[in-house]
Amino acid sequence: MILYSITVNAWQPPYGRLRVIQEEANGREIAVTVTGADGQPINFTGKTVSVYLEKPDGTKIYNTCAVSGSTVTIPLSAQMTAVYGISNLFELHIVDAESHTLKVTLPPLCIIPSNYDGAIESSNEFSALSEALANVANMQAQINKMEQNMQHKALPNLLVNPEFGVNQRGKESYTASSTQYTYDRWLAAHTTVTREANTSPAPVLYMAKCVFQNTNWPNFGQTLENYSQYVGKTLTVRFWIKGLPRTSSVTLWVGNSGHVIPLTGDWQEVTHTFDPVTDSTVSFSRKGLLLQASAVNPTAGTGFWLAAPQVCVGAYTGDYAPPNPAAEYLKCCRYYWNMNPDNIQGFAVGLGTTRNVSQNYVYVPLQFPTPMRATPEVSIAGSLMDAVTGNPVTEVAMIQYSGFMGRLRFALQNTAVQGNVFDISGASSSGNNLTFDAEIYS
Repeated sequence: MILYSITVNAWQPPYGRLRVIQEEANGREIAVTVTGADGQPINFTGKTVSVYLEKPDGTKIYNTCAVSGSTVTIPLSAQMTAVYGISNLFELHIVDAESHTLKVTLPPLCIIPSNYDGAIESSNEFSALSEALANVANMQAQINKMEQNMQHKALPNLLVNPEFGVNQRGKESYTASSTQYTYDRWLAAHTTVTREANTSPAPVLYMAKCVFQNTNWPNFGQTLENYSQYVGKTLTVRFWIKGLPRTSSVTLWVGNSGHVIPLTGDWQEVTHTFDPVTDSTVSFSRKGLLLQASAVNPTAGTGFWLAAPQVCVGAYTGDYAPPNPAAEYLKCCRYYWNMNPDNIQGFAVGLGTTRNVSQNYVYVPLQFPTPMRATPEVSIAGSLMDAVTGNPVTEVAMIQYSGFMGRLRFALQNTAVQGNVFDISGASSSGNNLTFDAEIYS
């Protein structure tokens, strides 16, 4: 209602008193300008300003103030004028963004008695603290919301080919009598693994059907490259799973730590955190995610369906995010590369020359789609030959490898003319191929 303006010097004691009437309630406001030693007003923009008042009876006020440029406005609340007399202390508390604090003493309040003395009971008033506590509570609520959102945000999946979409070995189904690779990066033992159209709630195209044999410890899983870097850390596993008929449970292994998962004929989403991750002293196939029969020599035909598996660093995985198919293919080629996945007849390997006629070797440079994990083992499937002369290839070896580039040495069955150029290709029939294997086997 009524505004009174004063100017105080932060380096000097205040002058005079501010006369007000007892039990007024927000009827008066004090507009304060604070100057420095140079007489220039302080700009309060970006600063928090509160007023502290110790009333004549010793009760205290700590309220926030309105700020505009170089002016602080203090509304005199009913509690500030509840008791007549001279205030014991009246000052501004100014805090900047870096928590630097300045206190400025104001002229004391001279509170004149009112005819209605005692109508308002004097008490402490801490609106600034209440607002600060409210801000803290609000901040905690925001932090909680951010944490909830983070738990839904997809985190990097350490598994490669989690949708079983890359299948360079080319079979529709894999029956593993011992530990062997099936769909790219996925290992199985004593299990028949078949990729099927997904029926789980996960946003994926395929799921894996894993049928146990009545032998040893059937399992299915994926090793992690450089597994030792995760030992002692935290990994969280998440996937959708459904039991085949007569399957009561499977055991989820990461390292030497196992977690039994009860199974039913319905899909369930499983999340389990391994903290800390342990090393595997049993099998290299446990150096990652491994789903294994819960009992040795299980009933043949039992097993499970698996969809959207994730392994993430930390205490949660976030929601499943389908990977980019092209990027996932290149990730798979880091471990295994099928040079002729479409089974093209007469596919071209490359051009090369001989160096030594007596050995009939042809040397062919080769570029890889992506650097492989290690120097790969190269194997021939079917028949390769020189496409010009029909001279068959009898063996192949990787004699040089670095990053994207390698050099292959092909041995020809018949005499080769030194210095000639040879076109190494697949025979004019199906089933001819070169594969490069840099997978993890220990």
